[in-house]
Amino acid sequence: IHGDRPFKCSDPKCSKAFTQSSSLRLHESIHSGDRPFKCDHFGCSKAFVHSSALRLHQRLHSAIRPFKCSHSNCPKGFVTIRDLRRHELTHIDSDDRPFKCTQSGCSSSFIQSSHLRVHNRIHSGDRPFKCSYDGCSKRFARSSHLRSHERIHSGDQPYKCAHPGCSKAFSQSSNLRTHERIHIGDRSFRCAHLGCSKAFLHSAALQRHKRVHTGEKPFKCTYLNCSKAFAQSSGLRRHEQIHNRRKLP
Repeated sequence: IHGDRPFKCSDPKCSKAFTQSSSLRLHESIHSGDRPFKCDHFGCSKAFVHSSALRLHQRLHSAIRPFKCSHSNCPKGFVTIRDLRRHELTHIDSDDRPFKCTQSGCSSSFIQSSHLRVHNRIHSGDRPFKCSYDGCSKRFARSSHLRSHERIHSGDQPYKCAHPGCSKAFSQSSNLRTHERIHIGDRSFRCAHLGCSKAFLHSAALQRHKRVHTGEKPFKCTYLNCSKAFAQSSGLRRHEQIHNRRKLP
């Protein structure tokens, strides 16, 4: 059975065998629970059986995202090729997505049936994931949203910036990735308007900037007989303070 695999696992229930003793030692750590490759990032207690798994994990603490989306105008990068492949499925045209929502008036479609099931909770109002903290009645359609929410109660900020001298930490990995662009100068979100070379750290900043070109002013004053509108919410807040001051005696 083993052929040229002389190094056999000593666990009586395991029939694995290997060509090299080093491979056997790595394998047997699965049975022993030994995880010799430990993350040295401050505040992280993760440990791994294989050094390759540790290297992949350490990218979570850094801004290294070597697997880049090849789709036009998409700046996304990923830690593993598996994450990249999963992301690239989101670029598939909706007509080619086999799992379609049957709700009247909804044209959403999905690549995986599990995504459709989660989506259907929007229509049904089903929120099966309940916050476990006393006095909090929040419920969520996704377990990941519940985990993010409960960090508000716990104050847990497991995603720590690895940049030397920076002590920032975040409750969500997406916030860490956004923050780390400050250190590496990554401005992936570029304005596509002809003749404009502006680029931004955040997609939200790009969306705000685009209003300079379009003239869109979605933030409208709510005061009676005032037709003022603004490109940014901060402009609206400053404007409404004028109305508030006029009300003062």
